Amino acid sequence: MATVSPTVGSPQPPSRRVSRTLLSLGVEVLLIFALLSLYNLGRTLASGRVKEAEENASHLWHVERSLHLVNEVHLQDLIMHSTALVEWTNRYYVMVHFPLTGIFMVWLFLRYRGSYYRVRNTIVLLTGLGLIFTVLVPLAPPRLFTGDSLIDTMQVFGPTVYDANSTQGIANQYAAMPSLHVAWATLVGLAVIRISRSRWRWLAILHPLITIFVVVATGNHYWLDCAVGLLLLAMAAMVVYRFRWITAAAAITLGARRYARAADLLASWHPIGVPSHPVAPGATASPLGPELGSAREAGSAPAAATDG
Repeated sequence: MATVSPTVGSPQPPSRRVSRTLLSLGVEVLLIFALLSLYNLGRTLASGRVKEAEENASHLWHVERSLHLVNEVHLQDLIMHSTALVEWTNRYYVMVHFPLTGIFMVWLFLRYRGSYYRVRNTIVLLTGLGLIFTVLVPLAPPRLFTGDSLIDTMQVFGPTVYDANSTQGIANQYAAMPSLHVAWATLVGLAVIRISRSRWRWLAILHPLITIFVVVATGNHYWLDCAVGLLLLAMAAMVVYRFRWITAAAAITLGARRYARAADLLASWHPIGVPSHPVAPGATASPLGPELGSAREAGSAPAAATDG
């Protein structure tokens, strides 16, 4: 009984496609975790510079007041009338940021693979820029800087991810600028609105808006931390997406040049049997071309050209 061998380019079995998808997803997850680990490790480079971080916080506080920005204390006062609201705000800061970003990235990888890589590259570049900024400009967060009676809502009401001693623990708490919470949340919200086709996609804009409220009300960031985070996001997105257009334009230009060169070569090449000059009516074209054909008929090679 004859067996039918699979043809080249035939569809892969569903089980194999699922296995390859899961393997690729696992690699991406490892890359993201490695990125976060490097970021947290890099943040420790700014640890131990408490005095410098507090001086920067004092300067930033006065800059915000000179710009007549809403005092962060007033925003915190909005949640201090309800313990439940304070705890909800703390939980949003602690429990939503990374899980929601992770769910979004998995959804993007499985449903919109082409868009996933550009968003991932934007996150990588954004996080790298944020790390550089953190090392260069250590900054005490509002909850650790008693500029105007702000309190640490996570330590007082819980839950919290930070050590009670701000100079202890794994995380460097003197790295408030920029706010990557806000930058990542904004990227997620805008990407969902741009990529998804659901009529509910516009609700995604609530995530960055709520995140801005939460990080300020809990005393983790200043307004300008959020602004710098958004600025770095804009820079990273511009590099990633403009680079895509630059490479595409370069590929098109290179392809056009190669096409033109190939067309020139093809126009100057005449295969055997195809005359390069018009053939008189009733005459038979020689398969060797006009010069070699006439010589063959005469029984001799073409005469060499002589001077004089």
